[in-house]
Amino acid sequence: MAVDEKELPWLENLYQRGLTNGLKIRMVDPDEMHEIEPVVQGISGIYVPVTGIVDFKRVASVYAEEITDNI
Repeated sequence: MAVDEKELPWLENLYQRGLTNGLKIRMVDPDEMHEIEPVVQGISGIYVPVTGIVDFKRVASVYAEEITDNI
């Protein structure tokens, strides 16, 4: 999400990288952002419907176990 004009090039770069990597994403304007998440405030954003929440500490722990077991 961009909250001011100077962040728009960064957001566009991130959006293009997402498209290059095959993500089904789209740019959203402030009205669409508000529909998706009412407390968000910005001038532009990227909607990524396939995101999820991950317990990274647990993921890293499992990777460490697998690496240690295969040494």
